Amino acid sequence: EVVKRLAMARTDVGFVLNDKWRYRRNEDLMDRIASVMGDDVVGRMLEIDAVSGSTSGMKLTGYISEPTLRRASSVDQYLFVNGHPVKDKVLVGALRAAYMDVMHAREFPLCALYLWLPTNAVDVNVSPAKTEVHFLEPTHVRSFIIKTLRDRLSKTMVNNVSAPVCEKTDMPDVVPYKFNFGIQKNVSCVRDEIKPLFENSFAAIKPVVNVTKHTETPIENVFVDMP
Repeated sequence: EVVKRLAMARTDVGFVLNDKWRYRRNEDLMDRIASVMGDDVVGRMLEIDAVSGSTSGMKLTGYISEPTLRRASSVDQYLFVNGHPVKDKVLVGALRAAYMDVMHAREFPLCALYLWLPTNAVDVNVSPAKTEVHFLEPTHVRSFIIKTLRDRLSKTMVNNVSAPVCEKTDMPDVVPYKFNFGIQKNVSCVRDEIKPLFENSFAAIKPVVNVTKHTETPIENVFVDMP
Protein backbone atom coordinates (compact mmCIF):
# COMPACT_ATOMS: atom_id res chain seq x y z
CA GLU A 1 0.00 0.00 0.00
CA VAL A 2 2.85 2.40 0.79
CA VAL A 3 4.54 1.67 -2.53
CA LYS A 4 1.29 2.25 -4.39
CA ARG A 5 0.81 5.65 -2.79
CA LEU A 6 4.36 6.63 -3.55
CA ALA A 7 3.94 5.43 -7.13
CA MET A 8 0.81 7.55 -7.49
CA ALA A 9 2.58 10.56 -6.02
CA ARG A 10 5.62 10.37 -8.32
CA THR A 11 4.86 9.14 -11.82
CA ASP A 12 8.33 10.24 -12.90
CA VAL A 13 9.90 7.58 -10.65
CA GLY A 14 9.88 3.85 -11.35
CA PHE A 15 9.08 1.35 -8.60
CA VAL A 16 9.70 -2.39 -8.29
CA LEU A 17 8.52 -4.49 -5.33
CA ASN A 18 9.26 -8.24 -5.06
CA ASP A 19 9.17 -8.54 -8.85
CA LYS A 20 5.36 -8.29 -8.56
CA TRP A 21 4.60 -4.60 -8.58
CA ARG A 22 6.40 -2.82 -11.41
CA TYR A 23 5.76 0.77 -12.35
CA ARG A 24 7.69 2.30 -15.21
CA ARG A 25 9.54 5.57 -14.97
CA ASN A 26 8.00 8.69 -16.53
CA GLU A 27 4.70 6.90 -16.91
CA ASP A 28 1.58 8.81 -17.93
CA LEU A 29 -0.74 9.46 -14.99
CA MET A 30 -3.63 7.52 -16.51
CA ASP A 31 -1.34 4.58 -17.27
CA ARG A 32 -0.02 4.67 -13.72
CA ILE A 33 -3.59 4.70 -12.39
CA ALA A 34 -4.45 1.62 -14.48
CA SER A 35 -1.30 -0.12 -13.23
CA VAL A 36 -2.19 0.56 -9.61
CA MET A 37 -5.99 0.22 -9.63
CA GLY A 38 -6.54 -2.35 -12.38
CA ASP A 39 -7.40 -2.53 -16.05
CA ASP A 40 -11.11 -2.03 -15.39
CA VAL A 41 -10.52 1.71 -14.90
CA VAL A 42 -9.40 2.27 -18.49
CA GLY A 43 -11.87 4.57 -20.24
CA ARG A 44 -13.96 4.98 -17.08
CA MET A 45 -12.07 7.74 -15.28
CA LEU A 46 -13.00 11.42 -15.50
CA GLU A 47 -10.27 14.03 -15.66
CA ILE A 48 -10.27 16.85 -13.12
CA ASP A 49 -8.54 20.18 -13.73
CA ALA A 50 -9.94 23.16 -11.86
CA VAL A 51 -8.66 26.33 -10.23
CA SER A 52 -10.39 28.11 -7.38
CA GLY A 53 -12.03 31.38 -8.36
CA SER A 54 -11.02 33.05 -5.10
CA THR A 55 -7.64 34.45 -4.15
CA SER A 56 -6.68 31.30 -2.23
CA GLY A 57 -4.72 29.93 -5.16
CA MET A 58 -6.08 26.38 -4.87
CA LYS A 59 -5.89 23.96 -7.78
CA LEU A 60 -7.34 20.46 -8.08
CA THR A 61 -6.16 17.97 -10.70
CA GLY A 62 -6.34 14.22 -11.23
CA TYR A 63 -9.00 11.65 -12.05
CA ILE A 64 -12.20 10.36 -10.48
CA SER A 65 -14.28 7.34 -11.44
CA GLU A 66 -17.60 7.58 -13.21
CA PRO A 67 -20.62 6.74 -11.01
CA THR A 68 -20.88 3.19 -12.37
CA LEU A 69 -17.30 2.34 -11.33
CA ARG A 70 -17.03 1.72 -7.62
CA ARG A 71 -15.33 -0.40 -4.96
CA ALA A 72 -16.46 -2.09 -1.76
CA SER A 73 -13.82 -0.16 0.22
CA SER A 74 -11.72 2.98 -0.03
CA VAL A 75 -8.60 1.05 -1.09
CA ASP A 76 -8.43 2.85 -4.45
CA GLN A 77 -8.78 6.38 -3.14
CA TYR A 78 -5.50 8.28 -3.45
CA LEU A 79 -5.43 11.85 -2.13
CA PHE A 80 -2.47 14.20 -2.25
CA VAL A 81 -1.81 17.67 -0.88
CA ASN A 82 1.08 19.51 -2.52
CA GLY A 83 2.39 16.20 -3.80
CA HIS A 84 2.30 14.36 -0.45
CA PRO A 85 -0.04 11.35 0.08
CA VAL A 86 -2.48 12.08 2.90
CA LYS A 87 -5.54 10.62 4.57
CA ASP A 88 -7.42 13.71 5.59
CA LYS A 89 -10.99 13.79 6.87
CA VAL A 90 -11.76 17.01 5.01
CA LEU A 91 -10.76 15.53 1.65
CA VAL A 92 -12.46 12.18 2.28
CA GLY A 93 -15.65 13.89 3.43
CA ALA A 94 -15.68 16.17 0.40
CA LEU A 95 -15.24 13.19 -1.92
CA ARG A 96 -18.10 11.34 -0.24
CA ALA A 97 -20.36 14.39 -0.39
CA ALA A 98 -19.70 14.86 -4.11
CA TYR A 99 -20.89 11.31 -4.86
CA MET A 100 -23.77 11.39 -2.39
CA ASP A 101 -26.52 11.56 -5.04
CA VAL A 102 -25.03 8.99 -7.44
CA MET A 103 -23.57 6.30 -5.19
CA HIS A 104 -24.69 4.20 -2.23
CA ALA A 105 -23.29 4.95 1.19
CA ARG A 106 -21.52 1.58 1.34
CA GLU A 107 -19.88 2.05 -2.05
CA PHE A 108 -16.67 3.97 -2.65
CA PRO A 109 -15.54 5.84 -5.75
CA LEU A 110 -12.05 5.58 -7.18
CA CYS A 111 -9.87 8.66 -7.34
CA ALA A 112 -6.42 10.08 -7.71
CA LEU A 113 -6.78 13.72 -6.69
CA TYR A 114 -3.99 16.23 -6.30
CA LEU A 115 -4.75 19.39 -4.34
CA TRP A 116 -2.29 22.24 -4.67
CA LEU A 117 -2.41 25.33 -2.46
CA PRO A 118 0.02 27.80 -0.87
CA THR A 119 2.18 26.33 1.86
CA ASN A 120 0.98 28.92 4.36
CA ALA A 121 -2.61 27.69 3.90
CA VAL A 122 -1.89 24.15 5.17
CA ASP A 123 0.03 22.61 8.05
CA VAL A 124 1.61 19.24 7.19
CA ASN A 125 3.21 18.67 10.61
CA VAL A 126 0.06 17.47 12.34
CA SER A 127 1.10 13.81 12.62
CA PRO A 128 4.56 12.19 12.73
CA ALA A 129 3.74 10.08 9.64
CA LYS A 130 2.82 13.25 7.71
CA THR A 131 -0.42 11.59 6.57
CA GLU A 132 -2.70 14.16 8.20
CA VAL A 133 -2.86 17.86 7.45
CA HIS A 134 -4.57 20.90 8.89
CA PHE A 135 -6.07 23.43 6.51
CA LEU A 136 -6.24 27.07 7.42
CA GLU A 137 -9.70 27.30 5.81
CA PRO A 138 -11.12 23.74 5.75
CA THR A 139 -14.62 24.91 4.85
CA HIS A 140 -13.35 26.67 1.75
CA VAL A 141 -11.30 23.64 0.72
CA ARG A 142 -14.27 21.31 1.19
CA SER A 143 -16.67 23.47 -0.82
CA PHE A 144 -14.15 23.89 -3.64
CA ILE A 145 -13.62 20.13 -3.97
CA ILE A 146 -17.33 19.29 -3.78
CA LYS A 147 -18.28 21.86 -6.42
CA THR A 148 -15.49 20.77 -8.77
CA LEU A 149 -16.34 17.08 -8.58
CA ARG A 150 -20.10 17.60 -8.82
CA ASP A 151 -19.71 19.79 -11.88
CA ARG A 152 -17.65 17.09 -13.56
CA LEU A 153 -20.09 14.32 -12.64
CA SER A 154 -23.08 16.35 -13.82
CA LYS A 155 -21.49 16.87 -17.23
CA THR A 156 -20.99 13.13 -17.59
CA MET A 157 -24.59 12.37 -16.62
CA VAL A 158 -25.93 14.97 -19.06
CA ASN A 159 -23.88 13.45 -21.87
CA ASN A 160 -25.20 9.99 -21.07
CA VAL A 161 -28.80 11.20 -21.05
CA SER A 162 -28.47 13.11 -24.32
CA ALA A 163 -26.93 10.13 -26.13
CA PRO A 164 -29.31 8.33 -28.53
CA VAL A 165 -30.85 5.20 -27.12
CA CYS A 166 -30.97 3.33 -30.43
CA GLU A 167 -30.25 3.96 -34.07
CA LYS A 168 -33.01 4.37 -36.64
CA THR A 169 -33.48 1.26 -38.76
CA ASP A 170 -35.24 0.57 -42.07
CA MET A 171 -38.12 -1.21 -40.37
CA PRO A 172 -41.54 0.39 -40.98
CA ASP A 173 -43.12 2.40 -38.26
CA VAL A 174 -45.52 0.44 -36.12
CA VAL A 175 -49.03 1.89 -36.14
CA PRO A 176 -51.04 1.03 -33.05
CA TYR A 177 -54.19 -0.99 -33.83
CA LYS A 178 -57.44 0.43 -32.53
CA PHE A 179 -59.81 -2.19 -31.21
CA ASN A 180 -63.57 -1.66 -31.69
CA PHE A 181 -65.67 -3.45 -29.14
CA GLY A 182 -68.98 -2.17 -30.52
CA ILE A 183 -69.48 0.41 -27.82
CA GLN A 184 -70.49 3.34 -29.97
CA LYS A 185 -73.62 4.62 -28.29
CA ASN A 186 -73.82 7.33 -25.80
CA VAL A 187 -74.00 6.23 -22.21
CA SER A 188 -77.28 8.02 -21.67
CA CYS A 189 -78.84 6.24 -24.64
CA VAL A 190 -77.75 2.88 -23.39
CA ARG A 191 -79.15 3.68 -19.99
CA ASP A 192 -82.52 4.63 -21.45
CA GLU A 193 -82.68 1.38 -23.40
CA ILE A 194 -81.72 -0.86 -20.51
CA LYS A 195 -83.95 0.76 -17.91
CA PRO A 196 -87.31 -0.62 -19.26
CA LEU A 197 -85.86 -4.10 -19.45
CA PHE A 198 -84.99 -4.04 -15.80
CA GLU A 199 -88.40 -2.60 -14.85
CA ASN A 200 -90.27 -5.36 -16.74
CA SER A 201 -88.07 -8.01 -15.24
CA PHE A 202 -88.70 -6.84 -11.71
CA ALA A 203 -92.45 -6.46 -12.41
CA ALA A 204 -92.71 -10.09 -13.55
CA ILE A 205 -91.27 -11.29 -10.30
CA LYS A 206 -94.05 -11.55 -7.75
CA PRO A 207 -93.17 -12.08 -4.17
CA VAL A 208 -94.19 -15.40 -2.81
CA VAL A 209 -95.78 -15.08 0.56
CA ASN A 210 -96.19 -18.21 2.56
CA VAL A 211 -99.25 -17.69 4.66
CA THR A 212 -99.81 -20.33 7.24
CA LYS A 213 -103.20 -20.41 8.98
CA HIS A 214 -103.07 -21.45 12.54
CA THR A 215 -106.27 -22.96 13.87
CA GLU A 216 -106.85 -23.29 17.50
CA THR A 217 -108.12 -26.78 18.29
CA PRO A 218 -109.11 -27.36 21.87
CA ILE A 219 -107.32 -30.20 23.56
CA GLU A 220 -109.76 -32.82 24.81
CA ASN A 221 -109.23 -34.62 28.05
CA VAL A 222 -108.80 -38.33 27.49
CA PHE A 223 -109.19 -40.67 30.43
CA VAL A 224 -107.68 -44.11 30.26
CA ASP A 225 -108.55 -46.84 32.75
CA MET A 226 -105.44 -48.43 34.13
CA PRO A 227 -105.69 -52.14 34.96
